[in-house]
Amino acid sequence: MKHIKDKFLRHEIGNQSVVDTFNSAVPLPKEITLNSDYHSIWIKVENYLVKAFTYEIDNKTITIPEPDLVVCLFQVSRSHVVQIAELKAALISSDNNLNERLQNSLRFYATATLSITTLFNCLEAFLNRLIPAGYVYTGKIKFRNDKPWNKENIERYMGFKDKIKEVLPHLTQNTYHTAYGNNFENILKLKELRDNMTHIKAAHSENQPIYANLYIGALEFDYMASIEAAKSFINFYHPNLIEPCNCGQDY
Repeated sequence: MKHIKDKFLRHEIGNQSVVDTFNSAVPLPKEITLNSDYHSIWIKVENYLVKAFTYEIDNKTITIPEPDLVVCLFQVSRSHVVQIAELKAALISSDNNLNERLQNSLRFYATATLSITTLFNCLEAFLNRLIPAGYVYTGKIKFRNDKPWNKENIERYMGFKDKIKEVLPHLTQNTYHTAYGNNFENILKLKELRDNMTHIKAAHSENQPIYANLYIGALEFDYMASIEAAKSFINFYHPNLIEPCNCGQDY
């Protein structure tokens, strides 16, 4: 798999007065606060304004560029997928060396959990970001006590599948789940395994292995299919948000 481009929350510079303000700003690196809200601090990088925030530490104020967490989380999950196949192979090939199998089983499950939960967090972050402030869903799903499905209520209370099948078509007039049915099924499988990993339940009998089903689910999961499905979903609604880096490296 090719390394993907790192990205930050940014906008193209289109206002000449903003450009002039940047050009006259000192000292370097050039920064500008468009108003007193810390969310409106920007740093000029090439032809873009990169969103940033300030952080106080050791009596210093530093400006931290705000990464695009959708891209960041996707890359973290993807980097773990590369390791999962190797760890699974090592686990299976450890033969009768019990100590090796013990260590490999720990590494495999830890890495699988990081990949699965991070990728699902990536999709949730992306879904919630697509919903604009002021939006109200008025489709067939009703909220408790007929309260409005505004952005906050959708993010907090609406199910993941309903956001994809109801809100996004209502919002964008595009239906990913029907256009890419196989990928959508892989996304739902991702959610199922993530839910099992997050809300871990033990076996009901003391004579059974407590977490065997969960571990087997991690062993048999198609991690590459979930990565490709997540990339397809994100780029369907935001073209080329996930794109290969021109460094050409595989990792």
